[in-house]
Amino acid sequence: MNDRVETVLGPAEIAPGIVEAHAHVYIDPPGPGPTLRDEALAVAELEGFSDAGGALVVDCQPGGAGRDGAALARISRAAGVPIVAATGFHLRRYHASGQPWSDIAAARERFERELGERLDEAPDTRAGIVKTAWRADDPDQAELLRAAVGAAKAHDRGLVVHTEPDGPLDTLLETLRDAGAAPGRVQLSHVDKRADTGLHRELVAAGHVLGYDTFLRPKYRPDERVWPLLQAMLEDGGEERITIGLDLVDSTAWTTGGGPGLRAIADEVIPRLRAIGAGDRAVARLTRDNALAVLG
Repeated sequence: MNDRVETVLGPAEIAPGIVEAHAHVYIDPPGPGPTLRDEALAVAELEGFSDAGGALVVDCQPGGAGRDGAALARISRAAGVPIVAATGFHLRRYHASGQPWSDIAAARERFERELGERLDEAPDTRAGIVKTAWRADDPDQAELLRAAVGAAKAHDRGLVVHTEPDGPLDTLLETLRDAGAAPGRVQLSHVDKRADTGLHRELVAAGHVLGYDTFLRPKYRPDERVWPLLQAMLEDGGEERITIGLDLVDSTAWTTGGGPGLRAIADEVIPRLRAIGAGDRAVARLTRDNALAVLG
């Protein structure tokens, strides 16, 4: 684990505190999709997160799907909270038609350029992680995923993979393995939508990092799914391979919009973790250390 990471304001030593492992701070989509374009609200939200002990936010919106690295830099600077930007790709519906699948070689070049040199839309900013997505019914994503893994390996960066709540994961895991991805540098996001303790134990045994992020999303019934799942994994020592995020893509869920907001990790999640028996080490792993290990 390295406390120094690539943020939108450059390499930075991350102060003690909470790392939000799957966040969205600013989204200006090219078509239909979640939208977060109020920079003043984002600054206020991050200030509240910081007041509650927040130290770093990993923004998981990749280029071409609504990311604006310059806006992220302005927000980070104004709020005083480091933000990690993502290169890579999301599900097809969040991109302009044909991009980035139309030219895999060009996509790989862009991923590497954004990790090593500059974001396309923000020349003073680099990405600190590679975001990818997987749907079991979209086999064309395998080639693009291999390109993303190659770029992440070339620059020693972690990988965040959006997963869907249904469909097999076998082909995804095979593609990651065949591409040479290090499981400990791969965060499988949203897997808590699959309330299958056996599956989660298998994934952890294989070395993968599991992104739990449905705590504030009622439609996924967190009291029935993520919390029992998390308790079972804690009993198995699974806190070594789980990260915690909130994946909020609607400003009405932010504190500034009347919701629990990013500070809910401190205000709601950590107290409940302690209530189900998580000690200081487990809480630190879940809310900071594991996410930093993925980032590298």
